Amino acid sequence: MQDGNSGETIQNNIFHNPGRAASFTTSRTVFRRNAVKNTATAGDGFQGNSRPVRDVTIADNNFSGADPTRYNADVTFIEGDRNLTVNGNRSTGDGTLVALFKTTGARITGNTVTGGTGASAIYIGGADHNVTVTDNTISDAGSAVKVANDFGGGASSAVTITRNTLRKNQYAVNVAKDATTGGVHANRNSITGNARYGVFTDPAAGARTDATCNWWGNIRGPAGGDKVSSGVDYKPWLKFSSLSVGCR
Repeated sequence: MQDGNSGETIQNNIFHNPGRAASFTTSRTVFRRNAVKNTATAGDGFQGNSRPVRDVTIADNNFSGADPTRYNADVTFIEGDRNLTVNGNRSTGDGTLVALFKTTGARITGNTVTGGTGASAIYIGGADHNVTVTDNTISDAGSAVKVANDFGGGASSAVTITRNTLRKNQYAVNVAKDATTGGVHANRNSITGNARYGVFTDPAAGARTDATCNWWGNIRGPAGGDKVSSGVDYKPWLKFSSLSVGCR
């Protein structure tokens, strides 16, 4: 799926230990209903573009079998992307489902991730704008959602994290140093049983994190449930586990 092509669809395949399931530099590409079965020797499951692409959909795939200590991500978008959808996928034990760098308009929705070995299940790596992370279920990750600027690409903006179930991770939401302008908005999520923090914001993140109207696993909010760090606005919070009830 390389230069000069467009509008390709790859679906209903089983890939055994590919090392890399796919690599593309094309727009309007669809990769859906595939099973990617790596082994511990895999380098990365799905390496994305090395030049700008747009209108790409990665949907309803099953990723499994890789070693998360050496794995990059099931899906990686590297640079200059627009209108990206990662929807309805399942990732089991690979560590990271999706990593984003320098993207605009990415939608990460309805995925189920069982992470591993301290990796970030959804990694918003730098210079990403208008990213929505909604209706995902993530457990056993280092960070369920991490917003970072680890490679110096620049701070991200307009990152919205809503209606997710984030449980039994080390961090549910982790906002790193120099990661954001304007802050991250994490609202109406179920944040329970995360070992270190429900929401953590580095003191030098760039802005405070709006984490109001979440369920923290306790009617008393973070005081009785998952912890929050300084730099996080968490009042008011949900008093019940339903994410649709009033916030007070």
